[in-house]
Amino acid sequence: MHQEDDRVLHGQAYIDIGFIVLRYDADGHLHFHACAQGKWERQVFLHLENLPPATYRIVPVTSGHMLPKESARLPAAEVWEGASAICARAHSLDLDLQ
Repeated sequence: MHQEDDRVLHGQAYIDIGFIVLRYDADGHLHFHACAQGKWERQVFLHLENLPPATYRIVPVTSGHMLPKESARLPAAEVWEGASAICARAHSLDLDLQ
C-alpha cells in the first residue's frame, strides 16, 4: 500500500498507513491472516510466503494522524500504537485461530 510522495509539489504530509489481511474459509467466514503495522512511510508492505489458495480481503487501517511536513524526512518508525491493538483485536476475533 502506498501514498503520494510528500516531496512532490503540493504533496501532502504522510499519514500512518497499515492494513489487515483477512481470509475467507470454505463457509464464507472471515479469519485473521496477517497484519502490516501502521507507519508514517510512503509505502507499507507485507511479504507473505506460501500463501494458501483462498479468497482474501485487505482492510486498510489508519489513525488519520499526519506527520508534519517539515519532519517527514526523519527515519520511519512505528508511530501509532493503535495499529498493534487493531491487529491484536482482529486476531482475537478469529476464535478458532486459523
